[in-house]
Amino acid sequence: MNVTERRSPRYVVVLALTAGLILAGGWLLRPRDIPQSPPPVPSETELQELSQRTQRRSLDSMTAYFAEVAADVRPAIEYIPSMRTSGMVWDQSHVITGALPVPDRASALTVRTASIERGAEVTSSRRLPLSVLEVSLGPPARVPRRAASMPKTGDWVIAVWQTDDAPAFAAANFRQVVSASCGIAPANELTAGIQLNRAMTGGGVFNMDGELLAVILPCGDRIAAIEPSSVDEMLRRITTIEERLLARYGLLFSSFSEDERRYFSDTDGLLLREVWMGTRGDAAGFRAGDVVVALNAHAVAGIDDLRPLTTPSGAAFELTVRRGSKTQTVMLEPGAATPGAPSENDARVGVVIDPATPTFRIDSVLPDSRAARAGVKAGDVLRRINHVEPRTRAQADRAVRSATSTPILLEVERDQRRLAIVIPESAAQ
Repeated sequence: MNVTERRSPRYVVVLALTAGLILAGGWLLRPRDIPQSPPPVPSETELQELSQRTQRRSLDSMTAYFAEVAADVRPAIEYIPSMRTSGMVWDQSHVITGALPVPDRASALTVRTASIERGAEVTSSRRLPLSVLEVSLGPPARVPRRAASMPKTGDWVIAVWQTDDAPAFAAANFRQVVSASCGIAPANELTAGIQLNRAMTGGGVFNMDGELLAVILPCGDRIAAIEPSSVDEMLRRITTIEERLLARYGLLFSSFSEDERRYFSDTDGLLLREVWMGTRGDAAGFRAGDVVVALNAHAVAGIDDLRPLTTPSGAAFELTVRRGSKTQTVMLEPGAATPGAPSENDARVGVVIDPATPTFRIDSVLPDSRAARAGVKAGDVLRRINHVEPRTRAQADRAVRSATSTPILLEVERDQRRLAIVIPESAAQ
């Protein structure tokens, strides 16, 4: 007999429970995403340290870059040990530096190229901010490349100069080029965020390609970066006969202006316009306002006739000068060689003489007066009028008053030099 198998209800329940447990366990054991902890927030101190490390790495990199540029231009800058200053190589036989004393220091100067020192002859000027050293440089001296144009505002530039021990440099951003005046020469001056000082004199300012932008030179009572084109013009002036005579003897000659022609009448020769005090010319007895008419008995018609004075010679020179109505000979040895109210007179001519000083210091010069236009300045010391020394204020006053009808020649002292100034008569206004 077939017996139908019947399953116990308990069995079914157990089976169902087992299946449910398996499913529940599988659900609980399924893979899940592991929660991540939020990253720690750096403190303000840590952020500052990170910024400083980044900046330091950037500055170190820039400093290394500037050092490479300085090393590249180093052969173009020499050192002058006796003057403790730098010099810029201008060509293979000339070095440019700041104005050096004249004239007797030239023989003591040397230029150091690497470890080699070479003697140098110097051409200096009393009115320009530079000197030229003539020296056979040889290697490793190198003439610097000149920049074809100025940088853009904000571009980096670098000043490089020499010290006793090693080259030095300073970098900053370029600003602009401005017009300036250095001595008697106009100049284009480069300005940047570099604090220039006398230790940098004779060095240069370069762009980041190592091209020369400016030479560092004294300019009045400050130090300036002067463009090469302006330096070229100064070099042209420093080699003129006028500047050589001024450097060697302290004498500045020139031709006559129209007002001076009317005063001197006979205008053969050259006017001695300035005599620098303490120089050979001053010691020889020259006076500002002298007219040099002959050199060693040869007539002087122009500045070229005084060229022999600029060449080395062991003999003295005999100059014939006209001083007022007198003619005399001056020997030139060889070698390197207080306020007051303006009177009627003051108002017409423009000179107010300080009565409290026995030297007749000019206290003021009226604006746009004939004296002002002729070049008289407040502070000038009046030495002679028409070659005659005034002994009293009244005498000086009478002599100056005469300029209303005839021109007068003043010899004044200014900045350690004596100058000849002609004040024209009233009709010449």
